[in-house]
Amino acid sequence: MNKKLISLLFIMFFIIMSKNAYASEFFTVGIDGNSTKVRQVSVLVDGNELDSKVPSFILGDRTLVPLRFVAESFGATVGWEADTKKVTVVNGPTEVILTVDSNKVLVNGVERILDKNSVPKLVTYNIDGKPDGRTMVPVRFISEVLGYEVLWDQNNYTAQINTSTIASITNIRTVFDSNGNHKLAIDSDKELEYQLNYDSNQKVYNLVFKNAKLNIMGNNQLIYENDIGGTLINKVVAEQSSLPPNPYEIKMTIIMNSEGKEVVEKTPDGKTLIFSFNPNTPKATVNNISNISMGFMDGKEAVVIKGVNGNEFNSFTLNNPTRFVVDIKDAALLGNSSQIYNYKFGFVNSVRVSQFTSDTNNSQNEKIVRVVLDINSGVNPKVDIIKSGDELYIVPENTLFNYVSYTSNQTSFDLSIPGIPNNLVITDYIAQNNQLIISFDNTLIDIPIGKYNINDNFISTIEIEKTANTSILIINLNKKIIYNREESSPYYKINATSENTTPLNPSTKTIVIDAGHGGKDPGAISVFGDKEKDINLSIALKLESLLKQRGYNVIMTRRNDVFVDLYERPKIANDINADLFISIHANSTLSNSVNGLEVLYCPATESSNKSTDQYPLAKTIHDSIISSTGINSRGIKKRSDLVVLRLTNMPAILIETAFLSNPDDAQRLVDNSFQEKVALGIANGVEEYFKQY
Repeated sequence: MNKKLISLLFIMFFIIMSKNAYASEFFTVGIDGNSTKVRQVSVLVDGNELDSKVPSFILGDRTLVPLRFVAESFGATVGWEADTKKVTVVNGPTEVILTVDSNKVLVNGVERILDKNSVPKLVTYNIDGKPDGRTMVPVRFISEVLGYEVLWDQNNYTAQINTSTIASITNIRTVFDSNGNHKLAIDSDKELEYQLNYDSNQKVYNLVFKNAKLNIMGNNQLIYENDIGGTLINKVVAEQSSLPPNPYEIKMTIIMNSEGKEVVEKTPDGKTLIFSFNPNTPKATVNNISNISMGFMDGKEAVVIKGVNGNEFNSFTLNNPTRFVVDIKDAALLGNSSQIYNYKFGFVNSVRVSQFTSDTNNSQNEKIVRVVLDINSGVNPKVDIIKSGDELYIVPENTLFNYVSYTSNQTSFDLSIPGIPNNLVITDYIAQNNQLIISFDNTLIDIPIGKYNINDNFISTIEIEKTANTSILIINLNKKIIYNREESSPYYKINATSENTTPLNPSTKTIVIDAGHGGKDPGAISVFGDKEKDINLSIALKLESLLKQRGYNVIMTRRNDVFVDLYERPKIANDINADLFISIHANSTLSNSVNGLEVLYCPATESSNKSTDQYPLAKTIHDSIISSTGINSRGIKKRSDLVVLRLTNMPAILIETAFLSNPDDAQRLVDNSFQEKVALGIANGVEEYFKQY
């Protein structure tokens, strides 16, 4: 049988198999000469469904999308070389060159190696009875390398791409003030997010623009220079300091001839920033802060700052722990230079006021009074700031914490609702769901509907729902509890402790350790040529030894350099009904400056396999590794798209120990002492998790 006949038979078979395939969730495509059944998915770009003649689908653990349609949805240009099967995507300053069936990709001239499930494929569809080939790539890869955020909705099989966060600086130009001094105007296609500080020794202003890319006059250059030679401004240099897969970032330096007091203005549409500089002259303090008190604005509780005559102030939120900050410019704090007020209302735990030395949020020449509101865990604070006469009112919006008081520690928590009599509240504890349900009549208090992420030792989230007559608090717990209702209290109040009071017996616990990659799959390669698969296995074996010494049952997905299928790994853990699954990896990115630890998990709400909250394990292990190694933390991240996290029945995490693409991290990862510290941190975290949960 000749090759032409074989090809003809395959095409006929494919057309028959594909007929009416798009009408259901599953359909058939041709990949690598085989007819393959795949599951259809939806792709949204900025909330709009991807306009494509062919559907996207899941293959392995990746969502594949048609490259041309998704790239053009981003405003990118796409080139195709039929002879070499090479695709070039240009989006602003980013150029990506891919080749069908090749794991090598060039991103801005830097080679990047893809894993086998991320290799671009030529996929054959049946369109109107005829085979039609399309180049398909993983949506997360092509989106993130172009600098866009990708979210995955497991319940609806939908990939959501957000492109709206990236601003393009289209021009940097000079204009003049009334005294003939230069001003800088920075034009962009959307409002810019920036930080500004001044180096008085070098007479240099440093600006950092987050989520922004240079696109001066459409040239997409990576650096911009302008020798101004003005009385105050000497030179301006702007550089694209960060590109995908890291967030876009621009650093700008304004080199001054002499010091000047900067003034930053925006055009009404917010798309142009204008920086002007006036020669420094002594300036009288406008605001003399004489009193801080509690008050009311439009019936809402507020912090009242007395002595604010000017209108210049900044406000922003700081994290870990959460704080809402108001910086009042040109201000002096009368009395003690640091003052603390035990004001507790709404989501506010206390208020601190101080005479503050300027940081990156203000010019270093400013005289600042900083007001800090310490915020309850789990709240994304929304605050109104209202000026009335010489008083500034800081007014937090009404939230759960305006009505509910909650405090916790390592061993217990207290929760009360001071506005409701004790006998008018119903409490249900549903142990199998790890939920505490509190309900009461709507007329007692008007508590707002919403969801609050607590993520402490006891509570994952608190959700408030309402029916026609009843308000319901659904408290999602991280562990089983024993609670007591304080009947003697005039209002509703409970105290809870952990139900797990029996000593930990390691011999009853089984832990699966998964050393990532292996065999024909080397994983990432370090800047010194070391293979990720070897580092992962070395750390995994050290962890196995530590856990076995402590009496745990340990199962390894691999103990040597062999390839284990991606779907086989969670199956190993599920088949033995393991208590924990720990996958060990090392990270890599195009930027060699990125370093540190990441711990990944799949939220229980995003996988039908999960019955318990996964975050507590991720946080416990993360904190323990940081304590053991002192490595930089890049946080705890949700990744419901990863097979080993999504398909495991038990609590599971994937640990990205450090970055092979960073020289310092790469050296640490092959150091035996560092590997032992990582293994010790994981082992200690496992023990702490079992004691707490």
